[in-house]
Amino acid sequence: EHDPQLLAAARAANMVHQRQLATLRQDLSDDSANVRTAALLDLGFLGDPVAAPWMLPFLDADLHSSAEVEAAILSLTRLRVDIATQLRTIINEHPGELRAAAYNGLARLKRWGTDDWRNRIEDDDDALRASAITNLGHDDNAHDAAGILADALRQDSNPHVRRMAAIGLARLRNPAYAEHLANALTDPNPAVRRYAVEGLANLQAEEYVPNILMAMQSNVAAQHLNRALMMISDQDFGFDPNGSLPERQQAIERAFVWYSSRQR
Repeated sequence: EHDPQLLAAARAANMVHQRQLATLRQDLSDDSANVRTAALLDLGFLGDPVAAPWMLPFLDADLHSSAEVEAAILSLTRLRVDIATQLRTIINEHPGELRAAAYNGLARLKRWGTDDWRNRIEDDDDALRASAITNLGHDDNAHDAAGILADALRQDSNPHVRRMAAIGLARLRNPAYAEHLANALTDPNPAVRRYAVEGLANLQAEEYVPNILMAMQSNVAAQHLNRALMMISDQDFGFDPNGSLPERQQAIERAFVWYSSRQR
């Protein structure tokens, strides 16, 4: 406050900022949707909350293009404006990309609840469904959603969704869910098997070692299965995914012998 040069620079910067705001506000009334969309995005980058009321009308998807609505959602959520109610209206009333943008906006605002994820589980869009599964697994208050994750792991047609369900269940770190992960070791997709067995390893679920050993016999995702087995047992049974079938089988049999000795 005692430096004249600094004060002059601050005033000059503020003048530039105010001119930018005025220009972008004017652009919001332009006849071109592309100009309006660009202005909405630029206002978000400027980070000035004074612009929020100017952008709120662009959340009306009946009056504005999808690109404008998406830009408004992005900028308003960057400014941390609470538009959760408007976003849920978009989710309920508008299909496709707008719903995805609204879901992402809720996530940026951290206004998700378990019910929001549940409502997204049955979505026809694979990406939205996978995102819902992922976020259920990262919601520390969503332990009651384990059944949804388990159902997705068991029966979703998309292997990416099943993989994310395995990750989500494992992240909940509840031994009660280990059975679902063990059942997924027969999944035809190697990535699903990998994350299911890594979940079992993190849970130290020794009771499911037989499931791991049976899955290893097909040699699908075998290196991940073997690593998890070693983590659970603290033993190296000499299994080599690149070894011959008799060599692999001998290693599996050694592991079965070890497991049987633990049950006595």
